[in-house]
Amino acid sequence: MQIYSWSSPWGALPVAVENGRIYAIALDPRAPFAPIADAGVSRRVAGPITSAREVNRILNAALRGQLSARERLAATDLSWATEFEQRVLRALAGVRFGRTVTYGELAAASGSPRAARAVGGALGKNRVPVLIPCHRVLASAGIGGFGGSAGSSWRPGATDPIAFKRALLRGEGVDA
Repeated sequence: MQIYSWSSPWGALPVAVENGRIYAIALDPRAPFAPIADAGVSRRVAGPITSAREVNRILNAALRGQLSARERLAATDLSWATEFEQRVLRALAGVRFGRTVTYGELAAASGSPRAARAVGGALGKNRVPVLIPCHRVLASAGIGGFGGSAGSSWRPGATDPIAFKRALLRGEGVDA
């Protein structure tokens, strides 16, 4: 596993890359990857990422809405996720920049229409926020929660995770 630095709008953040795919993005630079330190890493087909420059290109393009779902998924290693979580995250990758879905809509899109709560659990484990944009998922009666980086309580640019979620959405032209 290689660790690269992403020059994000919130400062330098560590990004773990395994076999050429982004495995995790740490939104907490004080304790990067603590929740995944002992997680097994699969040996999969190598992806396109071989440098910090490529990490920065991909993640900054994702923030600007310049990556398709296919490009997001090609750059992402989801081997850590269960089959259900992978279905949810793959469906979420298809939610376009500037658009939102509810937990229920994402549950239906991932093939489990009655699993809105389980979708929330899957999103809480998302290790690749921004690339797989969990901030685009809203509750049916409001903004909903935001975990950002699994296991971390700190969020860049905000002490309140919901404020960070709102900032990400505002950056996409969404008023939530």
